[in-house]
Order: sequence, then C-alpha cells, then structure tokens
Amino acid sequence: VLIMDWVDGVRLSQLDAEAIDDDMLERLWAMLDELHGADVAHGDIDGRKIIVGDERLMLTELSSAHILASDDARLADAAQLLVVTAVAAGSERAIDAARANLGDDRKLSVLSQHQAAALPRELQHDAKAADIKIKSLRKEVAEELGTEAPELTQLQRVSWGSVAMVVLTLLAASSLISSLTDIGFDAIADAIADANWTWVVVAFVLAQLTNVGEYYSLVGVVGFRVPFGPTMMFRYALSFISLAVPSDAGAIAMNIRYQEKLGVPPAAAVAQGPLLTIFSKGFDVILLLLSARFIGEAIQTDELDFSGALDLIILIVVAAVVAVVVVLAVPKLRQRMMPHVREGFGAVKESITDPERLLKVVGGTLMQKILFALTLAASSAAFGASISFGEAVFVNSAVSLFIGLIPVPGGVGVGEAALTAGLIAVGVPEPVAFPAALTHRMVTSYLPPVFGWWASRWLSERDYL
Repeated sequence: VLIMDWVDGVRLSQLDAEAIDDDMLERLWAMLDELHGADVAHGDIDGRKIIVGDERLMLTELSSAHILASDDARLADAAQLLVVTAVAAGSERAIDAARANLGDDRKLSVLSQHQAAALPRELQHDAKAADIKIKSLRKEVAEELGTEAPELTQLQRVSWGSVAMVVLTLLAASSLISSLTDIGFDAIADAIADANWTWVVVAFVLAQLTNVGEYYSLVGVVGFRVPFGPTMMFRYALSFISLAVPSDAGAIAMNIRYQEKLGVPPAAAVAQGPLLTIFSKGFDVILLLLSARFIGEAIQTDELDFSGALDLIILIVVAAVVAVVVVLAVPKLRQRMMPHVREGFGAVKESITDPERLLKVVGGTLMQKILFALTLAASSAAFGASISFGEAVFVNSAVSLFIGLIPVPGGVGVGEAALTAGLIAVGVPEPVAFPAALTHRMVTSYLPPVFGWWASRWLSERDYL
C-alpha cells in the first residue's frame, strides 16, 4: 500500500547555513538511521528531498528506494547525506556531524562511496555550485580520521603507439580484404560514390540507438537506476578503448570499472562485468540458430571456416577449468578467493533471478542486436543491395561472435572481412559487399570512437572512470 500526503515545511536546500545548527545536523543523521532501521535505503538523497517541518525532519520521494537494502546501499545513502550537509552547512561541520553519528569505523567504510558517480545528478550540481569537490571532501574525511584516502587505479589511456598500430592494421586489413574478394580500390571508390546517403544516415542513427539498449541492460545488471547521460558517454568511451584493447577483454574490464564507480561492490562488479558480454554472446548464438533455421538453404557456407574460432573456444574453456582447479587445490588461494567468488556469484544470482532485472537485461540486449541487424540492412540498402531481416540477423550475429574471439584491437580488418563474407553468403553481389560492410563498420565502430576519445576524458574528469 502506498500512502501519499502533502508535507508542510521548508526544503533543506532553501535554508541558509546560519539556519542549520548542530542539532539539525544530528537530526538529519538520526532521520537516515531511522530509514535504514526499517531496512530501506533511499538511493537518491539531495537537499530538495529533505523537508524541515515544525516537529521533525522528513525524507521524501522514495521512487529510487531499495527495500531490504544491502550495506552498500546504506553506505551510498550516508555518502550522499554527507555531501548534502556539506553543501548546506560547510565541509567542516558536515564531517564533524558525520563522525559523531557514524563513528570512525563506519565513516571509513563510507569513504568507498565518496565518488561523483554514487551521487544523484542534482546533488552533483549542488556540490559544484557550492564549490564542494568530492575528491577533496573525501581527502578531508580521511585526514580527520588519521588515514589515507582510498586511491582508485586509473584506467590506462590509449597511447600514440596504439593509435598508430590501429592505423597500420586498418591499412593492412584493407589490402587483405581487397585481395580476398577480388575487389580493387577503384571499384570500392566507385561503389561509395554511388551510395544512397539517406540510407547511410539511417544506418548511423540506428547504430547510435544501440546504446539505449545497453543502458537498460546495465540497469538490469546492477539493480538500481544509473545516470543516463554518463552511461551514454560511457558507451562511446568504450568504443574508443576497444580500438586499443583486443577482443572483448577491454569491454569487460571497462564495464567492471564503471560499475565500481557507480557504487557496485568490487567482487560483484568483477562477476557482473562479464555478465553483459555473456548475455550478448548468448543472444548471438540464439539469434544465429533461429535466423539460420528461418532462412534455411539461402545461405552459402561452403567457403566459411569456423574451425579456428571453435579451437579458440575450446582453449578458453580448458583455461577456465584449469584456473578453477588450481584455486580449489591450493588452500591459500582458496581461502583468499572463495569469499569474493561467493559474493560475486550472489550478485549474479540476484541479476538473473529477479524477473524485473532479468527482463531489462534481456530486453536491452535484444534491442541492441535488432538495431545492429537493421543497421546492416540499411548499410546494404545504401548500395542497392536488399537483404531480409533474417539474413541481417544471421550475418550480424555470426560476425559478432567471430570478432569477440579474435584478439585484434576493435576487430579492425577482421570485422570487414567477416561482414563481407557474410553478405556474399546471403547473396549480396561481391562488388558492393565490401562497401556495405565498411559502411556498417564506419557507423558502428569507427565514427563513435572519434567522440569516444572526448567522452573518456569527460568521464575521467568527473570520476566515472
């Protein structure tokens, strides 16, 4: 039962610092303690949601609240309230009030949540307006407690050497594809010159919409609302990093990093980070089988060789089994790793057993796959080639699986070759198969990283990476 009522009073954000005494700061922490005592975490605290009434303080707007809240969710609430009180009454008084009400040990635990990504967007704006820097506040708390502020490992940036290697790989791949498909550069230039640019624009728009599907998948995995704008920026930053890190390894590592910045516990982030990739590849397999059955004998697969990919899958499985056996066989490793493994598996279990979260993961992943297939169909239509939806799904799923297994930064060269072979297999004429494949790769893999370079810097500056 949801009971709503009108609340009279003044919002905390409307009060001057002089009107907020130490007693009010203590009552704010008591208010949060009362909420947590009911096993509820708010998840979205800022000064606008705290009402200062005649008799008591009230925390309103529970649309982002968690019932049976985890300790991490409560720590996030405490981190948010610390920033709220710092904005309202100044950093020094806010730190003293938090320490008096939380105690040193609990306050030290809250330090793990002192990062911009764990704060609501409105609170981030309030902190910026009040010239409260989150990193500086974390440092002040640590100094007050007589310890060092927790340092987070920074993601290694792409070097000029990596960029040069990508350029050289792209040039070498173009020559290789031309020799394999007997399509000269003159023929490619002629085909591109004749492209229908309306379809190229459609393909570009569809490719960017895939990020929305990724957003819903991430919400399902972490189990709470994540900021939409920064997550869109993260998707572009991910496309930038993928040019420098082979196969899906970069995507998994960066997903883990971003989840940790959102407040997901490290062990859970390590377990849930690969979950999006596993779901993605699982959908690739399912859609590949369904589409192959749908289009039947229309596919010419005589010249397609997947034996190398199969050998690599077997090698990965064997390596994983060996790693598990080693951990279980060595007592020190087992004692050190098993608690983290249990925490990670518990987080994954929550993601896949909660119907609402699972629906978001499945729906977001399916949305992404469908949009990528439509992008391929639009890219083909730009050069006068018509492929059915089933054929587009088949080629896109097969190529997605293939690229993920090949350790080439960003799938450069491999993606074009695989897409070209797939399009030819479903009946696209050779003279336009490569230009269509290249157009698809341009709008999905090569243009987004141009913006992704700036997006990665934007995220790092705001403590999201």
